[in-house]
Amino acid sequence: MKTLLTTMSALALGALTANAVTLASYDSGVAAQAGAAGAADPTSQGWSAVIGTNTYLVGQDTGNGGWNLSDGTNSGVVYYEHSLDAAATTEMANGWTLDFTVASDNDLFDTGGGSLDNWVTSSRQQANVWIENSTAGYFYLLTITHDPADGSVSIGDGTNTFLVGTDLVSQQVGDGAPAMNFIDFTLTYDAGTGTATLTDSEGGNNAIASAGTGSSDRLIFGTTSSGSLGSTTWNSVTLDSVPEPSSALLTGLGGLALILRRRK
Repeated sequence: MKTLLTTMSALALGALTANAVTLASYDSGVAAQAGAAGAADPTSQGWSAVIGTNTYLVGQDTGNGGWNLSDGTNSGVVYYEHSLDAAATTEMANGWTLDFTVASDNDLFDTGGGSLDNWVTSSRQQANVWIENSTAGYFYLLTITHDPADGSVSIGDGTNTFLVGTDLVSQQVGDGAPAMNFIDFTLTYDAGTGTATLTDSEGGNNAIASAGTGSSDRLIFGTTSSGSLGSTTWNSVTLDSVPEPSSALLTGLGGLALILRRRK
């Protein structure tokens, strides 16, 4: 009986995930770790770039496992946007998951005479992930903030801020390669309850508040503020739909229930 139940459960889970659709994704193509070079340009994977005039660096992070976005000593918006068409919003009607892997750098630069200057202050160490849907009316804007003083990383939803962990911020001297501390995040939207939950690889699990009513259909990563980037390295961003249970699955579960009744 236990073997039968395990088998049927596995088939049911397989049916639930078999038809998931990837609606937007960025894959750097390299490992999320120091020493991994050659990250892909997001624009080569269907993303539109919005890059301010004061950005310091946008491109492959030198051997650091992803695509780096930095605004340097000045401030400038820099983000990548992916439109979600009508087919995508239809796919999202049953729910979705947004997975992203990102690391934060505390950059130090030689200002002359061997003196190192930390041009990034704690107030500017921020990055955003933004997902908006006009049909369902939700708008989630997550802000990742890191503090160079203690290496802590937090994430906020506009209502609450959650500590992800400490000693997670990498220190980078010039354009060198630090030991990167990548964090995996998963934002899951349950269409049935209209709620979202964020989990992370440091053990966090938090209910996330919507930042408002969506008026567009798009996914963004980078920063949407001209005064709050700092330096971040993005390894991957993936938006997947959650499919509706298929008729085959429902039939299978009904058959399982019948078998269990007969065995009793």
